Amino acid sequence: IVAHGITGTPPIVPNLGTCFWVGDSKDTQVSESSLRNDVCETSSVGVYQIGVNTLNIRYDSVSMSGISAQPWDIESGGFAAWNPVVASHPTGPDWTIKCKVASSTIISPYDENSGRAAVMSFPSPGSDMGCGVVTIIGGQIGTSQKNQKLVDYEQLGTFNIIGNKISSDTRGQIHIVATSSPSGYRQVLNFIGNKYSNVTLGGTTPGTVNGTNYSMQCFENALPNWCPDLSVARVMGPSRLEHVTYSNLPVKPEGGVLLYCSDCKNIADDLAAPGAACETGGHGAVAKSEHSRWDCN
Repeated sequence: IVAHGITGTPPIVPNLGTCFWVGDSKDTQVSESSLRNDVCETSSVGVYQIGVNTLNIRYDSVSMSGISAQPWDIESGGFAAWNPVVASHPTGPDWTIKCKVASSTIISPYDENSGRAAVMSFPSPGSDMGCGVVTIIGGQIGTSQKNQKLVDYEQLGTFNIIGNKISSDTRGQIHIVATSSPSGYRQVLNFIGNKYSNVTLGGTTPGTVNGTNYSMQCFENALPNWCPDLSVARVMGPSRLEHVTYSNLPVKPEGGVLLYCSDCKNIADDLAAPGAACETGGHGAVAKSEHSRWDCN
């Protein structure tokens, strides 16, 4: 299918200027469907997907060109896109994927954005809720706009970006915002095997390696400046040692084990001698095994 010249004002709602509307606004079951080798050109909006029961939708080799407002608007449901191509200059982002999308998988996207907004936008839902898993694999994501957001991720969920080439002519940005979550939702970022050119990290969390609702892991071939040194630590985030009592410490431990002994003596509270072995009757100390003994100080 080639959809050409589908325009309208306003775009998207109520379905004006949209090449492909997928799903149902009343959440009727729409699933196990695919669009393959389709083209949307010289139109207002490319794909508009809606409905929480719009699941397992596959977009295979769908191309967008000359889209004026927004090529991809995924409101809810779940989808996977193989080899999507965007070559447009829209007023909105090339991709907008909302929090209600349960699962998003984008494989080998090719995107050259020169529009006004982010290339890929994952906006905050505006409330405290967990969002779906997003995975982007093996793509080329680029921009010629100065200081443009290549990726704008503002959701509490898991974001996997793997094996992509992410580039900018002039200081593009991966923009990350982690909001507070009284309900305990977390934002987990995984950067694996990507290649960057003129790209920096921005948002409210640059330089933060862990928090109550934010964590980041990097397994990159060439470390960008926001990733931790893998020789120091591979996983960022608070660590909690296993808690035991003195009576439960192994009698002949293997060297190099760390435990927290909840009733062992420490230097500050119990006046334990520096270098002394672990003793019971205290306020708690970290126990380190050295040559078949436990050292708590």
